[in-house]
Amino acid sequence: MLAGVVPASQALADRLVSAGYVGLRVRSFAPGSSAEEHNLVMWRWTSSRPVRVVLIDDEGRLSRGRID
Repeated sequence: MLAGVVPASQALADRLVSAGYVGLRVRSFAPGSSAEEHNLVMWRWTSSRPVRVVLIDDEGRLSRGRID
């Protein structure tokens, strides 16, 4: 960016924000993953239902109140 060139990742981020997307980086709890591995969860808020993000923890790997 200092050279006046917008990196492809920043251009993608700008397009997603312009389209109304938001995101959250979260630790991966997939089997075999380490604490250094993450997922990017993205969504776009709308006025139609559902208007919330829901955690699905079918295997019970996440404990209530735990934030890493």
